[in-house]
Amino acid sequence: MSITTLIQTFDDLYIDSSQPDTNFNSSPVMWVGKNTNDMLQRALMKFDLSFIPAGSTIISSNLDLYMDYEDGDDVLTATIVPYAVADSWDVSTVTWNNQPPINAEIAGVASDVTVPGYYSWTITKLVNKWVNGGLTNNGLELKAEEMDINESKSFVSSNETTTDKQAFKPVLVVQYKPGTQLPVSVNAVIAGRGTDTAYETVTTTDEYQSTEIRDTSDRTLVSFFVSNLTSNIADVGIEVSSDGVNFLRENYSSVAQGVQIFIPNYYATYTRIFYKSNVQGDPATLSIHYVAQA
Repeated sequence: MSITTLIQTFDDLYIDSSQPDTNFNSSPVMWVGKNTNDMLQRALMKFDLSFIPAGSTIISSNLDLYMDYEDGDDVLTATIVPYAVADSWDVSTVTWNNQPPINAEIAGVASDVTVPGYYSWTITKLVNKWVNGGLTNNGLELKAEEMDINESKSFVSSNETTTDKQAFKPVLVVQYKPGTQLPVSVNAVIAGRGTDTAYETVTTTDEYQSTEIRDTSDRTLVSFFVSNLTSNIADVGIEVSSDGVNFLRENYSSVAQGVQIFIPNYYATYTRIFYKSNVQGDPATLSIHYVAQA
């Protein structure tokens, strides 16, 4: 069985040719493209993949970012490509003037970015090279064609602290089949301190049931990885509460065999998963991993 891994915290920032000696490590956004002043901006990202065993088959890998603002009044399309970085760099000191070179021959799939919303870049080949050798993991650089002014786009970075934007932080999702068997079907990894994790296996019935209540009052990133271990479909969703007694149902989905990620739409003091069989008399076994970061 394959494993789906979510990485929500990593080194990321942007560099700006108009401020060539400035380090933007603490910025809540990352700019990419050519801005209204004809200056260039690029984003650098680096993630720890050492937990994936060498020899694993990388099935898919996608970098998901949320674009929330663009430079200029005209809506222009920016074609942005993720390139492999060819040398090491330090997130606390890197600037435009000391930026590392890229390997222009090794890149992920380009995405056309226009209006605000989520965008995804496929970097499966890059991750495979990083995990299985042949390429040192120095992260990647997001770079636009840099031909048209006003094409610069702003993406939410991992340094965002605004409550209503916490769910928009960057996410790298990797699905892989390990070279050696691991004890769980889903491995959710969030780097850094202050991470809560929990795991439980449940069986659905014809009536709604709920998982343990999770105290998410001091968590900023909350995710539930629901893995359906059977061929029977389960109905699954998230419930949130301010007092731990009265719960409001948020998102809801039918989960077939495989893995699906559930993330609360809003901040909540208490959070849990609810579930039931989709078809009467057809129970499903669910493996539910809870991962939350302060």
